[in-house]
Amino acid sequence: LFNDDDFLDLAVGAPGETVGGQLSAGAVSVFYGSAAGLPAASQVLLQGNPELGDRFGSALVAAFFNADQGDLAVGAPGEDVGSAGAAGAVSVFYGVPGGLPGAGQVLLQANPEVGDQFGAALAAGFFEGDIFYDLAVGAPTETVGGNADAGAVSVFFGSASQLSGAAGQTLVQGPGVGGVAEAGDQFGLALAAGFFSGSNFNDLAVGAPTETV
Repeated sequence: LFNDDDFLDLAVGAPGETVGGQLSAGAVSVFYGSAAGLPAASQVLLQGNPELGDRFGSALVAAFFNADQGDLAVGAPGEDVGSAGAAGAVSVFYGVPGGLPGAGQVLLQANPEVGDQFGAALAAGFFEGDIFYDLAVGAPTETVGGNADAGAVSVFFGSASQLSGAAGQTLVQGPGVGGVAEAGDQFGLALAAGFFSGSNFNDLAVGAPTETV
């Protein structure tokens, strides 16, 4: 519901899309639903500065992060942040009655580092119990305690205006989360939110596909 009508819309990521000669810069196509179905033509969303290997569109999640229409979060895990190659970034496009805008809010980790791949996985849920969705962002190749590619997840909390500009919570394996952060675990490569317990809050499942057991 990106454009405030009664029809669901469809966002499709193309992380290998070439943009302005930049290979795998990435793009997202948005098809707005109607009584006749989805149209053949789409709105194309790009980053403000498409670069080689950004892979914008690698992960997508739609939710109501603020107080109006549906919004769209887009991961670009190959995005360079400063001199940190492939640190990763997430762009959030906030819906308005006319559809999604061409520019979005950019979310980064507090400490972007080379190869973190922040934005490789996304999940939305009611993690703190208010009426706004929150956003969990995986950085599966984040270094944790000297352990390369151990992985981390950042959680940004929704509000009436937009998602918090800084992560309100960072999850890594260890006390309170479970497991131990080890080199190569890739904690955060897959994320899923749901009501896994008997509370009114969403819970978060985090995959660590290369964990040694």
